[in-house]
Amino acid sequence: MWFLVILSWFALLVQLFLVVLSVAAGLYYLAELVEEFSVISAKVIKSMILVLAFFTICLWLIPFAFFISLSANENVLPTIAETKPLLSDESDVVSHYFSRRGKRYGLLSFFNYAKDSLLPQRVKKSF
Repeated sequence: MWFLVILSWFALLVQLFLVVLSVAAGLYYLAELVEEFSVISAKVIKSMILVLAFFTICLWLIPFAFFISLSANENVLPTIAETKPLLSDESDVVSHYFSRRGKRYGLLSFFNYAKDSLLPQRVKKSF
C-alpha cells in the first residue's frame, strides 16, 4: 500500500517538473521569435492588446455592471403602482410598502410577463 502512495507522489512530482519545463521551453521559443521578427511581433502585440481591451470592456465589464445595477435597483426602486396618495391615513411608507397589492412595474415583472405570455405552458401530468 505504501509503495503505491510513494509511487503516486513521485509521478506527481515528475509531471509537475515536465509541465514547468515545457512552459519554460515554450516561453524561450516565443522570446526567440519576438527577437527575430520584432516588427511583426509589435503589430501582433498591438492587435492582441486591442482584442483584450474589447473583451474586457464589452464582454466582462458592461454585463457585470448591468447585472449588478439590475439586482441593486430591483430592491431599491419602487416597483408598485400607486393607487392611493402617500399622505393618506396609512402614511407609514415603510410598513405598507411591501403589503400593497398594486400593479407591479419593473424589469423583473416584465420578464415574468414575457415568460407567461410567450413561452408555452407545461402541463403537469398526474399519474
